[in-house]
Amino acid sequence: MTDASGIHRTRRTAHRGAAGLVALLLLLLACSAPGGAAVPEATQPAAFAWTDAFRSDGSRSDERSIGETGIGETVIGELGSGEPGGDRSGAGYPDREDADVLEFGPPTAPPTTAVPLPAPEPAVPEWADRPRLGIERLRAEAGGLTRSGARADGSHYLHGTVAAEWPINAQWSARLAARVDSYIQTGDTDFERTEADYGESFLRYRDPSRRVTLGAQTVVWGRVDELPPTDRLSVQDISRYVLDDVEDRRRAVAAVRWEEFIGEYQADLLYIPFFRAAELPPEDSIWSPVDRRRGRIIGQPEDPLLAPLVRDGHFIADDGGRGGWGVRLSRTGRAFDHAITLQDARQSLPYYVLDPRVRAALLADPTDIPSALAASPTTFEARHPRTWVVGGDVGFATERSTWRIEAAWLSDQPATTDDLRLITLEAVEWVVGTEFFPGDREVRMNLHLAGRHLLDAPQALLDRENVFSVFGDVEASFARDRWRARLRFFQGLDEGDTYLNPRISFLGWEPHELSLGYYYFGGEERALNGFHSDHDLVTLGWTVQY
Repeated sequence: MTDASGIHRTRRTAHRGAAGLVALLLLLLACSAPGGAAVPEATQPAAFAWTDAFRSDGSRSDERSIGETGIGETVIGELGSGEPGGDRSGAGYPDREDADVLEFGPPTAPPTTAVPLPAPEPAVPEWADRPRLGIERLRAEAGGLTRSGARADGSHYLHGTVAAEWPINAQWSARLAARVDSYIQTGDTDFERTEADYGESFLRYRDPSRRVTLGAQTVVWGRVDELPPTDRLSVQDISRYVLDDVEDRRRAVAAVRWEEFIGEYQADLLYIPFFRAAELPPEDSIWSPVDRRRGRIIGQPEDPLLAPLVRDGHFIADDGGRGGWGVRLSRTGRAFDHAITLQDARQSLPYYVLDPRVRAALLADPTDIPSALAASPTTFEARHPRTWVVGGDVGFATERSTWRIEAAWLSDQPATTDDLRLITLEAVEWVVGTEFFPGDREVRMNLHLAGRHLLDAPQALLDRENVFSVFGDVEASFARDRWRARLRFFQGLDEGDTYLNPRISFLGWEPHELSLGYYYFGGEERALNGFHSDHDLVTLGWTVQY
């Protein structure tokens, strides 16, 4: 999983030493004086080319490359008079009178002086400092459900993003973005909802050593692609469950971010003053985490005691208050990258808790559901618990693959006992992943093994104490990269939990992309994908990105 705030290049200036400046002045004087030595064309200095290599976790590795000819070597002059037939007596040359000495091979090369010259300044387009306004992305997708048990026939989606960018000067820039999303569902429970939201909109300062961003931004920490355990400060978007890639399942949040670059190290500080909860689908949507028709909440087993409360109860959300903060220190090396992080975070995804008064009435008489519902105006509350996060990640490459390992300890994770009581437990999450090209550079495979463990959990628990899964994707390009086939997959190992998404895309009509996909969900009742087992979907999509 990679910094979704985007890639912004930083140009560094090479500082010369005092000796280099003196040598340069001498060279200029020699070239401008009568009879001065000219700089041979073959030894013109190669310019410095700066490249910013950004990794999936958002860290930066600045590399400076020099042309094969190296820094220009300028011949100042030969020893002696400087004339072709001049006096060569002295150190390194035999006297002319010494006729008995025979020299074989090429003549001794004259001494040279390496003089680094500054790289030419790149040409700045006239429009570089002007505001730019335009459409960033448009997307349309039509989907049809294939199972007869679904309460909908179609699930369709429209999306558009517009943005304005203003490079104020060399250090300051501004961005303003907005998005519009439309969700359309047809069938037994149909609805249409269109909503506008802000995108990444911020004021940014940058210089060769730091980058400071103030405003709405999307920050995804971690190294693995799909489920990074240390990604706890980003705002998730599950309005379409997991139909989209992870970069499309995040929303911007108002924050202050300070990135400091110190050699191979990067210090990343993020402060979120106001909490923003995850973006949820409408209650009538098939992708909602609460299914009132069946009396089910995602991640919980079917319970005849809870079912009537879910169907007829009242839900509220505790989604206000303070956000959180975090710091991440990473190092980018040639063969080994690593990072550590400390965060005070709130879970953006909701955890549904039964009201204590409703619980007390229900335990007193489990058969009297109306009295339990009347015990409180609120039946369930969607909470976002605060937790401390301590984690880290490493990445390294072998001959044929790239490896990523990430883990996090969480101080307070919510869970529900079998008597419907809320408790918090410590938890550990980890992911080990590898990326490789099996036999053909046109085929890429990402494979991850993941685990989640609730520590010191009691026996009677509705939540799963240990979860093991394998997930990833396989991607292949063909027909001169005009077509791309991809398979995303997720499979639970301890319990049945299956997600498959084969998709084929046509890329030959740039900047447009046409795609045909299929989504399969299956598994046991407590599994996330088992909850959506009736929602298999065939989609036809169009995307244009500028």
